[in-house]
Amino acid sequence: MEIICNQRQRRIQFNSPAQTTGAAAVLVHKQASKQREREEQMIIIGNQRDYTNQIIKGIILVMLTVGTDTSSMTIEWALSLLLNHPEVLEKARAELNAQVGTDRLVDKHDLSNLPYLHNIISETLRLYPAAPMLVPHESFDDCKIGGYNIPRGTILLVNAWAVHRDPNVWDDPTSFKPERFEGLQVQPSKLISFGIGRRSCPGSGLAQRVVSLALGSLIQSFDWKRIGEEEIDLSEGTRVSMPKAKPLEKNMF
Repeated sequence: MEIICNQRQRRIQFNSPAQTTGAAAVLVHKQASKQREREEQMIIIGNQRDYTNQIIKGIILVMLTVGTDTSSMTIEWALSLLLNHPEVLEKARAELNAQVGTDRLVDKHDLSNLPYLHNIISETLRLYPAAPMLVPHESFDDCKIGGYNIPRGTILLVNAWAVHRDPNVWDDPTSFKPERFEGLQVQPSKLISFGIGRRSCPGSGLAQRVVSLALGSLIQSFDWKRIGEEEIDLSEGTRVSMPKAKPLEKNMF
């Protein structure tokens, strides 16, 4: 993070008109002014209209935490579900063998040809969203939603976990059935693992690709089986995100 902050300082110094002369100085100054305007539009914290090194470090830390913790959690949940449903695991392996083959690992160009793998991930996110209460939001003004008066400053939490298990929305909501997504265009208001609307997660596309590639590679590379007949414990942990209460353990043979 210090490297990024230092690079930013050097860029600011380079963009200063004092570093150039004549027409080049005017051009650089205009470009720097436009860049500053964009930055001011992106982030305004109180009366402070510029990125400090502390703000940059905070943003990067959030990106790293949210981008890695939630994805690894989703992969762990998906593997746990697949181990409890070996027929789904074999169907996913068959799709990978047919579309990718056994001579190489899946890559980003294969993902559009792996609908069943995507269905597994969607069903995992439905049952075990990494952020079950999504991200808190605050109302800036008094408003009325669905007949309820919402005062300014109200903190809103959306229970995505409950929406995803609502029997009025989903058939057999507590069962793991990736097939429910086959040929189905799911309404955005039903599957809200990444939020909805303008405030939804900006990294949802990247997260889905990362999870797809990781899970596909794990299915390709290893022969996954439970040790014994007992099913994997799917109890949920208690955090802002939703890890497994009992982490998935593996033994290599």
